[in-house]
Amino acid sequence: MKLDFIVDARDLSHALQLFWEKKGAPPSRVIIQQSKDEIVIPRSSLQRILRRQAFVQSERQLMAIVRGCFATKLEEKKWEAAWEKVHRRR
Repeated sequence: MKLDFIVDARDLSHALQLFWEKKGAPPSRVIIQQSKDEIVIPRSSLQRILRRQAFVQSERQLMAIVRGCFATKLEEKKWEAAWEKVHRRR
């Protein structure tokens, strides 16, 4: 799913799951380590988000997960824009 086409939290959740899979589905402990302690959710909640059983609650959580999945700077910018687009609609 292209981040440009995201319109709501469900799309964002689906795109995040696909991104995680594309990046090799790193385990939650790796995501937490790679995010450089920016992660602001418990590991069990992170796992629920990655399985689409829960939504990301803040931009900070989203970006920690994205960084934890080894995102490039360009990918980070696109995720930030997607978050803004979804939450501007509310």
